Amino acid sequence: MVSIIVCTHNRADSLNKLCLASISNLEYDNYEVVVIDDNSTDNTSQVVEKYKGIIKPLIYVKSTRKHCLSYLRNLGIKHSNGEILAFTDDDCIVDRYWLREIVRPYLKQPDIMAVGGKAYIGNTKQTFNEEGDVFGLILGCNMSFRREIFKKFVFDEGVSYFGSMGDESDILLRIKDKFRIFYNPNAVVWHFRKPAKYRKNEKFSMNVNCGYIYLKSLKIMDYYKIFFNVLLFGKETKINAPKRLIAELDSFRGIFSPKYFWSWHKLFISILILLFHAPIKAAIRSNLEKRIFSTNSGFEYLEQGKYKKNLVFKFFK
Repeated sequence: MVSIIVCTHNRADSLNKLCLASISNLEYDNYEVVVIDDNSTDNTSQVVEKYKGIIKPLIYVKSTRKHCLSYLRNLGIKHSNGEILAFTDDDCIVDRYWLREIVRPYLKQPDIMAVGGKAYIGNTKQTFNEEGDVFGLILGCNMSFRREIFKKFVFDEGVSYFGSMGDESDILLRIKDKFRIFYNPNAVVWHFRKPAKYRKNEKFSMNVNCGYIYLKSLKIMDYYKIFFNVLLFGKETKINAPKRLIAELDSFRGIFSPKYFWSWHKLFISILILLFHAPIKAAIRSNLEKRIFSTNSGFEYLEQGKYKKNLVFKFFK
């Protein structure tokens, strides 16, 4: 059984005409759909009600206030029942054989714990997928996991600076160090990206969140050495750090250039995040993630809400 988890906010039209319409035509017998509504104010609930007669079972959960995407994904895990949990977006069309191709690698190789597929840019032949590591190859609009993996991992709700960008990369990076991840290009979705407030700062948000993600693998003092050498002076460091972190910090050198002087608020917030908030939060979350992994307590944290309560870092969120 597969649980398809769809997180949505004020996109009733695309949820109706793209996402749920295509899911209802899937060539797969054993699946459920879990729609997590991020406190929408449009007619999302009516759209879901319409499809309850077409897709069975269809589980609908509406949050009482707006949350980050990681929180919504964790909420979807909590309310799902499938052996495989597949994620797509409310502005995507899934291929009719999508679930068959998602499930196929799991059946053939028991050690595979995550499977992703190809994501086309709208109706074009271009894809969002980039060759390389999981940052570019497996995307949040087309990814899946064995349910058992969430005994050891949960989505990090701290990946939410200036909008949730990169939380799927964070969990995939942690998984790939321990288990196998598989990319199946035959598992296809078409992603018609709709406007969203967080995309106004998309590049900036991705830089901050990617930096935070990699911070979790470093000691704080090592990070500060890298920070001052790379960000302030543009020098290389002998510290063994992920190349992606170095690249993200290096890209931030632009905030000290004249073109950013018009936005002193952005400059001030960025410095505070990079110097204090992100490294401290990363250290705390890294310790908690190690504890979850060693005790298989991921579902416990999701069920009891401990994950959120133990990580009270809402400042700058």
